[in-house]
Amino acid sequence: MTRPSASPPQPSQAEVPGGAVAQILGQRRQQEDSLRLTGFTSGGSRGLLALVCDGMGGHPGGDRASGLVADQFIEHFLNASGTMPERLRRALTGAHEALQQAASANPALEDMGTTLVAACVVGAELYWLSVGDSLLWLLRQGQLQRLNEDHSMAPVFERLVAMGEMSATAAEQDGQRHALRSVVTRQPIHRVDGPEQPLRLQPGDAVLVASDGLGDLAAEDIIAALAPSAGNTEQRLQSLFERLQQRQDPQQDNASAVLLEIPPHTDSALATGGGITPRSPSRWLHPIGCILVALILFLIVTEVVGDLQ
Repeated sequence: MTRPSASPPQPSQAEVPGGAVAQILGQRRQQEDSLRLTGFTSGGSRGLLALVCDGMGGHPGGDRASGLVADQFIEHFLNASGTMPERLRRALTGAHEALQQAASANPALEDMGTTLVAACVVGAELYWLSVGDSLLWLLRQGQLQRLNEDHSMAPVFERLVAMGEMSATAAEQDGQRHALRSVVTRQPIHRVDGPEQPLRLQPGDAVLVASDGLGDLAAEDIIAALAPSAGNTEQRLQSLFERLQQRQDPQQDNASAVLLEIPPHTDSALATGGGITPRSPSRWLHPIGCILVALILFLIVTEVVGDLQ
């Protein structure tokens, strides 16, 4: 049961060079999101690491899980060596092992878990790693795009709708739509989204790392709030959360976000940033015959059943 508040809570914010953070409780009893923003150096270049973890709602220790994983991820990342993808994966391994140890030591917390999304900006390059359904968005020249994979059931249902095996209404109303196919718990992690090649950033880009509490906000609201005319980094993130609170959703979840921005006037290394490579479900939809479609459907259903067991 949610606990309505008499007045909307105000986001707590802090700003560091290159980024800002914000968080609200929403209509939940406790804050289960954890977010971090830290600077580091790599090969003489300055970098920023943004991290958001969303504790599993309804599970004991969701807040503890997100805080523990966030702290351990940062610690292991800062102490790791190797390429950025290697450091991110080593950080995830260290954080996962720490959670497993904590859960094993306390039976009451054995089901605790959290999602995780980490974005690392070094020079003109963006690397990321994510587990679960938390969000990584890129805003470029007025266009908003999600960069990381969604490890909930939602994209599975969307593929079924596209293949004509499920109605759009049924997919939207299914109670399992937000069930997670991958999450950081004491069990093995089923899926990790962590591309080896970075995304080249351009001057004026904005990168938003967020929990799914911002997921129901319309794309046009996000674009308007984060427009350059909305002010500096902190003001733009404040504007985003104001729009979220104006919805007055009685089921509003915890919401947390880190905003990273590339200045519109910067050096030539950033000016050569490449275009966006879309993550589009269309690659699953090319009809190559009824037999292949039936096989894909069988594999998807088998995979889903296995993940939910």
